[in-house]
Amino acid sequence: MRSLSRRFKNIQKRSPIDGDYCCLARAIRYQRFSKNIIAQWFNKLMTKGDYLTGEKKSLILHLISLSKEVKEAIK
Repeated sequence: MRSLSRRFKNIQKRSPIDGDYCCLARAIRYQRFSKNIIAQWFNKLMTKGDYLTGEKKSLILHLISLSKEVKEAIK
């Protein structure tokens, strides 16, 4: 099983200057995680001071769209 938390922590270690949201977005991209999993881990992994209260829903929706992107075939 793909662990979102493990992927997030590995990306944070490789890119320590990137913010939590950027690392989370990179961990989610192309992985087809469910909406519930993304929302659950967003709440656990993100620091509350990193985003405004009104932004939370739009940030999660953006992560969901990243998760469902399809990799383009390499030519």
